[in-house]
Amino acid sequence: MWRWQTLSFRKVAYSIIGVYILITCYTGFHLITRKLQNDFKEKILQERIKSLSEIADDPDWNPWGEEFESEQQPRLHHDPPALWP
Repeated sequence: MWRWQTLSFRKVAYSIIGVYILITCYTGFHLITRKLQNDFKEKILQERIKSLSEIADDPDWNPWGEEFESEQQPRLHHDPPALWP
């Protein structure tokens, strides 16, 4: 049975500090494990992207459908008319 008379300030302080340390360690553990999991997932994703890009080593392949610099039509440059002769 719990006796309220034996409850001192020191016991309350140690209890609060103990709970604080437990919560801090628990939170830190979860933050570290989440960071490691995200790094691992990112590493797997980067390897997947790299493996997919190795398939298409053809320099003429363009997934965005834009014109390549070598295929662009030469631009005609027109000088602006002279305002004052």
